[in-house]
Amino acid sequence: MTGQVRPLTGQRFPLDRAAAAHAAIESRQALGKTLIMVASDR
Repeated sequence: MTGQVRPLTGQRFPLDRAAAAHAAIESRQALGKTLIMVASDR
């Protein structure tokens, strides 16, 4: 146990699908934090 808080990560969306990410949040279909990936390092 380190005492650090780790948020639950839900879905990840690329920047060009930001509208879909917002729709998932608004419709309460998102579990955990919804991430919009601005840049990919892979």
